[in-house]
Order: sequence, then C-alpha cells, then structure tokens
Amino acid sequence: MFLEPVPQRREDTSLWQRILAITTYLLAWILSTAIGLWLMFEMRAVIVELMIFANLNPWAVRGFDRLAIYVLGLIWFVGLMWSEHYLRTGIDKKRLRHNIGRVAIIEAALVAIVFVTGFLIHL
Repeated sequence: MFLEPVPQRREDTSLWQRILAITTYLLAWILSTAIGLWLMFEMRAVIVELMIFANLNPWAVRGFDRLAIYVLGLIWFVGLMWSEHYLRTGIDKKRLRHNIGRVAIIEAALVAIVFVTGFLIHL
C-alpha cells in the first residue's frame, strides 16, 4: 500500500524550452496587464465624456465617475487573474501561443471599441 510506485511525470520538453515558455508567458502577462490598466483609464475617460455629452449634472458625472473607476478596477483585476491563469495553463497544454493570441484579440477588440466610441463622441 505505501510502497506502490508513483507514476513519474514524463517531460517531453527540455529545460530550456520550459524556461523560454515561462519567460514568454510572464512577459505576455505583464504586457497584457499594462495594456489592461491603460485601457481601464481610457474607458473611464470615454465614460466621463459620454456623460458630459449627455448633459448630465456635474455632481452626477462626478458620482458616476467614482463608481466607474471602482467597477472598471474590479473588472481589470478579474481580467488580470483570468489572463494569468489562462496563459499559465497554456504552457502545460502546449497552447501558449494560441492563448496569447486570444488574450491579444480580446484586448484589441476592447481598444477598438473605446477608440470608436471616443471618436463618435467627438464628431
């Protein structure tokens, strides 16, 4: 019972490939996190401009701005944790490039939405 052999994990990749994958994952995650933080502040600016464009009371704009930065911060934090997990699990599944691409596509779509909305407000 106690002396049963434990199946050993079989490594198909070399140590250097594993180090390269982990380094790539960390760099992609840090870049994704930084872009997400920048995007959060851009979204906040667009939300404030949208409320000013709608002729809301300045007190209401200030209150919604405080709420928006709180909610966007929570969304950013959840996205940070999700992307870290998603990219880290991509290493073992040998899908790291694919996962980095998906995270990049999601962020690019959000950047496009923010810029198009900001552009439409300023027309």
